[in-house]
Amino acid sequence: MIVQDSPPGQNDGPDVFLSFDHICADRRVHLEALDAREAWPPLLRPGVLAGHGAYTAWEARGLTDFLGPACAGMASLSTMLASALCWTDVLRIWRQSEGSLDVLVSRPWRHPDPNRALRISAAPDALRSRVLLPLLSGVPGEWRPSAWPAGLTDASMAGESISRRQADAALGRYLATRLVGSWVAYQGTGLRSVAASLVYAYVLTALALQATAVDGSSTVTLGRLTSAIRAADWIVLHLLDRDVWARACSAHEVDEDASRLLQLVAGAARVLDGCDWRPEGT
Repeated sequence: MIVQDSPPGQNDGPDVFLSFDHICADRRVHLEALDAREAWPPLLRPGVLAGHGAYTAWEARGLTDFLGPACAGMASLSTMLASALCWTDVLRIWRQSEGSLDVLVSRPWRHPDPNRALRISAAPDALRSRVLLPLLSGVPGEWRPSAWPAGLTDASMAGESISRRQADAALGRYLATRLVGSWVAYQGTGLRSVAASLVYAYVLTALALQATAVDGSSTVTLGRLTSAIRAADWIVLHLLDRDVWARACSAHEVDEDASRLLQLVAGAARVLDGCDWRPEGT
């Protein structure tokens, strides 16, 4: 594969874009694939290996049992993220004397009451101070956006208006891409680190969507949602060094439980609730 250092928008027509031997890349983009074939398996919690089998099962259930219902419109994404965090907390306290971790990770799980799991919400300012600003500070100065999410979104915010359920489905699919083949699984210090990476991506997208509103009552369009996802992905996948990203996510491994992450999920859901969505069925 040949990677050319070209500004966005130049030499990126459909024929070039679809070519496997020619990719025009923005110089801010780190093009590096994940190859963990020779790596130790991911950690369950700091100092304890999860093993390849248990981690694979955790990841698979994360996709099918938690993100899947949100993608299918059967549950809200915030509810499913909260449930995944609670489930991960149960797995993290496993001890070898309790039997096989592979068996534990495959046991049926009953989703908790979202009103209890998400009863405490982080305010929008807290989302910015606890997630956005620390991550932006980790971006090299020459790449750091002047204002969030300046320079990271599409030029056009147009498109058809969408409902909240449609947005949850799209965001669920986006988080699924962040879960599969995650660097954090191998550079973080436990399952909660990987779960935190999904929560951070959710928070960043919610804040970007809020920031791209033309006015206080502008209906969310497909273009705005796409731009918000793009802005979040620029941060976590391209602008941040993956070691910095993994350390930020791993900071939650020292917490007694996932309460801080649950507050972030509830806060992001609150931000999304405040957006102007197309009514369901219209």
